[in-house]
Amino acid sequence: HIGPNILSEINDRIFTVEIGILTGNIVCLKNGSIIWWNGPDAECKHSNINQSSMSQSRSPAHQPQKRVAYEKKFHSGGGCCFTGPLMIAEDGSGDMSKDYELWYQSIDHSIWLSIPREFTVCENANDN
Repeated sequence: HIGPNILSEINDRIFTVEIGILTGNIVCLKNGSIIWWNGPDAECKHSNINQSSMSQSRSPAHQPQKRVAYEKKFHSGGGCCFTGPLMIAEDGSGDMSKDYELWYQSIDHSIWLSIPREFTVCENANDN
């Protein structure tokens, strides 16, 4: 297995010939893997809490904010991933006109699950 921590050491030929990745994408993959590996979203680095909360007091008013991995899948194809706060219950009316489905990663079950219609996610929430 090739992990993100050693991608920069792998010969580009393996990526181009054996996997079929274009040269420009290899550069992005290698550079991005180093940034990701050293960043807060790498596995085992507790990326499920807001890092700015870590430096604050652990009083009840300053508890770490849980972060959740979400995936937006557009009906027309494509999508994107982002992290955000926990989903919250809404009045049940839900916006049925959305052109995408929203999924969240269940760490307990190691799968992606659809967000129920009765819940919403603040996609533009600040980290502060």
